[in-house]
Amino acid sequence: GDFIGWFAEDVNNDGSTWGIYNASGYAHSGDYCMVYIYNSNNAADDYMYSNCIDLDASKTYKLTFWYRIRSASFPE
Repeated sequence: GDFIGWFAEDVNNDGSTWGIYNASGYAHSGDYCMVYIYNSNNAADDYMYSNCIDLDASKTYKLTFWYRIRSASFPE
């Protein structure tokens, strides 16, 4: 599905994939963040893609992302 300029791909079609969730306390800032829904039967073979990011060849860019795991039991 589409999520504010991002696209989730459920590669193994297991129904467990990325989404945007109200995750107050887990998000880096604000209340929402991208979350992969854990599936104990299938590997997390899913991806999030952004829309095209137009860059200017004369400029230097640095893309950063915040990430975390919910617990050591779910390290994906």
